[in-house]
Amino acid sequence: MKATKKPIEIDYYPVEEKYFKKIMEWSTEERPIRILSSDLLTEIYITTLEGEMKAHHNDIIIKGIDGEVYPCKKDIFKKTYEF
Repeated sequence: MKATKKPIEIDYYPVEEKYFKKIMEWSTEERPIRILSSDLLTEIYITTLEGEMKAHHNDIIIKGIDGEVYPCKKDIFKKTYEF
């Protein structure tokens, strides 16, 4: 069997400092987001239904159709979405 993704619009931001405020707006009590940033490294920790996930520089943070937030590798994002 095969299936095709429905054309649903999602919100996303790259893991870049200029988008941190917008990403943090997606944080909730139930699913918090933490950003740890230093001169050499930035990591974003996102609590999902599957547990805590870590995003790095060059990843994409996606907000899905049900409000779920999760990281995606940039190469996978480019293969999956049109933007």
